[in-house]
Amino acid sequence: EDDYIALLRDTGSMKVEDLAKKHLNVDLTQPEFWENAIALCVKDVEEFLAL
Repeated sequence: EDDYIALLRDTGSMKVEDLAKKHLNVDLTQPEFWENAIALCVKDVEEFLAL
């Protein structure tokens, strides 16, 4: 709960890239982050299609 409150507190004063780095330990400026995110989506779609 405390971590979530800290994230919310910072949303009004930080850029989204800085928020993600500070609170989620991810770098939104790197292609690897987005490639991994898309890979998760592709996996979910493939699983759905297999059903």
